[in-house]
Amino acid sequence: FYTVQIINRTGRPHTLEYRVVSPAGATLTPLGSLDVATPHGLVVGRFLMAVPAGALTGPSTPVSIEVLADGRPLQTITSAFLGPGTPQGDLP
Repeated sequence: FYTVQIINRTGRPHTLEYRVVSPAGATLTPLGSLDVATPHGLVVGRFLMAVPAGALTGPSTPVSIEVLADGRPLQTITSAFLGPGTPQGDLP
């Protein structure tokens, strides 16, 4: 799970989008409504990330998530996906 906190310091609402930049094929599933930042508001929520087994680089896989406001890049966040380092079929 990834926790999201976005503060809108403007007097206008903004439409928010989130995209996985890397690893390829990874997906984000929002757990709740995270797509609108109200004027002077706070958006708080969580995402579930799924990463294909072939994209895992070990027990900790680097990830990059791009946050867009009104279709324009706002910030790119780097983090790590913690999970199994070897697909189940490759275990001895």
